[in-house]
Amino acid sequence: MLRTPPKFVYVRWIGLLVSLIPMSGILLLYLSSPNPREGIIYAVMIALPLLAFSYYLDLLMRIVPMPGRIKHPFPRMWLSWIIAYPIARLGISEPLLVELMGPTISLGYMSLVAMLFLGAIYGVFFYTAYMVMFRVYVRRKLSKGELPAELSS
Repeated sequence: MLRTPPKFVYVRWIGLLVSLIPMSGILLLYLSSPNPREGIIYAVMIALPLLAFSYYLDLLMRIVPMPGRIKHPFPRMWLSWIIAYPIARLGISEPLLVELMGPTISLGYMSLVAMLFLGAIYGVFFYTAYMVMFRVYVRRKLSKGELPAELSS
C-alpha cells in the first residue's frame, strides 16, 4: 500500500530539468540520423510541448479530475502524464510536424493507445526522476544550512 508523504512540493524548474533528460536523449538519437536537420526539427517539435507540460504540471494535476481517495502524488502525476502526453504529441506536435515535414504517424485508434502507453511510461520515469532530483536539491540546501523556500510555506 502506498503511504501518503507528508507534503508534495512541485518545483517547476526541477520538473523542467527532469523533462530535459529524455529530450536530450531524443535529440542525440536524431542527430545521428541520416538527415540531422530533420532530426533536430522533429526532436524540438516533440520536446517543446512536453517541456511546457512539465513546467506547469502542478496546474495540470489540479485540473485533471481525480478520485478524492488519491492522495499520493505518484498516481496523480502518473494519471496526469497519461492525459498530457497524447495531448502534447497528437494534439500539438503532430499538427506542427505535418506542416513542416509531412505526416510522421498515422492518426488512428492504435496510435492513441500507443500514446497512452507512452504517457504511462513517461509518467513513471518523470515521477522517479523528479523525486531523486528534488531530494538532491533539498539535501544540498540543507547542507548549506538553508531551508528551501518551497518547503518553508
